[in-house]
Amino acid sequence: MDEETYLAIDGDDVGQRLEYLILTNKIETLKSFSQSIDNTIDWLARKLLELPTVSLIFCGGDNILAVSK
Repeated sequence: MDEETYLAIDGDDVGQRLEYLILTNKIETLKSFSQSIDNTIDWLARKLLELPTVSLIFCGGDNILAVSK
C-alpha cells in the first residue's frame, strides 16, 4: 500500500498585515506585499512540482496543499 503524506502551508498573519496596510492607506506597500506573496507561493509551488512524487491539490492566496506518495 502506498502511503500519502500531505503538506499544508498557510500564511497565518497575512490577513492581519493586509488589513493593517488597508486601514493605514499604505496602498503602494500593499501592492508590493501582495506581489511578494504571489511570487513566493508561485516559486514554492514550482519547487514542489519538481519533486517526482508531489502533486498539488490547491494553490492560491497564501495557501498550498500538496500530497506526496
